[in-house]
Amino acid sequence: PAYTQELPSAKVVITEDANADHKVDWQDGAIAYRSIMNNPQGWEKVKDITAYRIAMNFGSQAQNPFLMTLDGIKKINLHT
Repeated sequence: PAYTQELPSAKVVITEDANADHKVDWQDGAIAYRSIMNNPQGWEKVKDITAYRIAMNFGSQAQNPFLMTLDGIKKINLHT
């Protein structure tokens, strides 16, 4: 064929105590994972567009009353 499909792959990271808590656990694994993880295009914009998705639903029906949705948008804005 004129194109090549991407083959499945796996990555392994062996790490030590990355957060200096004197034990090697899942948190150290998560820190090491950051160096090999796939960052999808546009990942840095998610924090800016979260509020737009809260009130949207299929069929144009909001799951919460408007004021409750607005409160949620304000809270997310304060945390980002």
